[in-house]
Amino acid sequence: MAGTAERGRGTHEERQNLANRVYDEIKSRIVELRLPPESTLQERALALSLGTSRTPVREAIKRLAQDGWVLLREQRRAVVRPIGMEDVREVFMLREMVELFAIRTIFASGEPRLLAGLLVPLINNMRELSGDPIAFIKEDMKFHTTIIAHVGNGRLTDIWNRVRDEVTRIAIYALYEQRRPEAIIREHENLVDAFWERKSEETVEEMRGHFYKIYAAYEQKFRGTGENA
Repeated sequence: MAGTAERGRGTHEERQNLANRVYDEIKSRIVELRLPPESTLQERALALSLGTSRTPVREAIKRLAQDGWVLLREQRRAVVRPIGMEDVREVFMLREMVELFAIRTIFASGEPRLLAGLLVPLINNMRELSGDPIAFIKEDMKFHTTIIAHVGNGRLTDIWNRVRDEVTRIAIYALYEQRRPEAIIREHENLVDAFWERKSEETVEEMRGHFYKIYAAYEQKFRGTGENA
């Protein structure tokens, strides 16, 4: 009986692992715009591309809908949630609260130079990846994630992690074509210099300026497309 129970548990675990892998892959395609906003998710096509049956794909789509990545419309049609300017406003409101709080906390702890040392290699990576929009944006997100993680507050990191993929998707969709990589890199370098020089308010203002320029680029993108401007 124990052997039967063990086999049953293993089968359940395998199914769960497969379901998680399918979910992660479809979500990755959404974030990277391989499945662009408002595209329809076809269970059969996804199952074929993933080399699996339609069941884990169906379960993944259901989870993606629960997590806000997919909208379920008439006749059970699933579409990737569109991106609008309201999404940008909400994300940037949260980013400003979280990242500026993180900067002030890092200065209060007396560790800005330690953080600066961690950020320099990420800037070098961004420079090397400047010709690949998706890889560049992902490395940009690592830069900002490193700042937040350096606070050492697990709950704060959890809040950031919940929106990081959405920030990435929006950036790939609207940012890279509006701003040159070297301009973004230069702003990151200014942030690192301010951390290194232990200038708390200057670092905060550098981050605010970085946010302002990014937000302006998003507004320009959405005005150009006529989407929720």
